[in-house]
Amino acid sequence: MVGVKTKPYLLSVLALSVVFTADILIPLGYTHWVFYIIPLLISFKAENVYVVYFTLVLTALLLLIGYFLSPTIGVFVSVTIINRILGFFTLVIFSLIITALIASQRKIREASENVTHSNKELALANKELESLSYSLSHDLRNPLHAIKGFSDILLSDSSADLDCEGVEYLRRIVATAAQMDQLIDSMLTLFKISSQELNINEVDLGKMAQEIMTQLQKSHPQRGIELRIVGALRAMADSELIKIALNNLLGNAWKYTSHKDNARIEVGAENREGKTIFYVRDNGAGFDMKYESRLFEPFRRLHSDKEFSGTGIGLAIVRRVILKHGGDVWGKGKIGEGAVFYFTLS
Repeated sequence: MVGVKTKPYLLSVLALSVVFTADILIPLGYTHWVFYIIPLLISFKAENVYVVYFTLVLTALLLLIGYFLSPTIGVFVSVTIINRILGFFTLVIFSLIITALIASQRKIREASENVTHSNKELALANKELESLSYSLSHDLRNPLHAIKGFSDILLSDSSADLDCEGVEYLRRIVATAAQMDQLIDSMLTLFKISSQELNINEVDLGKMAQEIMTQLQKSHPQRGIELRIVGALRAMADSELIKIALNNLLGNAWKYTSHKDNARIEVGAENREGKTIFYVRDNGAGFDMKYESRLFEPFRRLHSDKEFSGTGIGLAIVRRVILKHGGDVWGKGKIGEGAVFYFTLS
């Protein structure tokens, strides 16, 4: 029997021998067949259905032999026959149960092995992400900074020697390098979120939103915008990661309301069926709901760079943070009338 665990197999045969010996030597009456269950239970340890079937066949044979050899105490022959037949069918049922348990155990083991394999692949993927992250932050960023630095020097020191077209080209190089640097920052943030462990504490999203908007206002003092924070927005979350998500949501709202004279951003929460749903709403450019499925895909922008600059990773970062918290995120919008992004945290 290839692949059979020898020890349980031998133990079941040994147990069967002991039970049969007791059957033919000791007058146990008409309940003696119950002890034949013991070898079947031991055969389960072999985790091989063929061992179970072998034990069952051998047990049936010994039951039959035991009928002729076993002593009885005041038990009618018909009762002995009935109980041995009953014992045989009971043992068949036990065998079916045991084989089903063995099959379930194998499935559980295979599932566990698959999970272990998946975890190894995930660990390998994380190492590759770390390697890529290092490459982005060093091998790509350093030459990019050099391009931007030399271009800035040319603009400041040699712009007089260039015609208008040459100066414009240099400015485009500087702008493109800055955009590339921003893209690298966004990708590094995305990688960081994937590997970072959660540190859950109570956070005040309203206060956090106010701080983010204050920073945005300082960086763009010429803009006038109305910010509303509705209610006490407290939640259990990783403060560092949820701030990254909120910063991207508010940054988008700030950006897409830049063409509005009466720009408004609202941060609040709703209670639906006992679940708290947070939201960030604006009255900006909005989007077409037919592209809703593309909202959180990296690099899938719904607006051109000429309309609004950006990397196309912001909402992907938001989604990664929210999913890491066990929540969900979705958006609704209408072209020219604004957008609202909802999210839960558990």
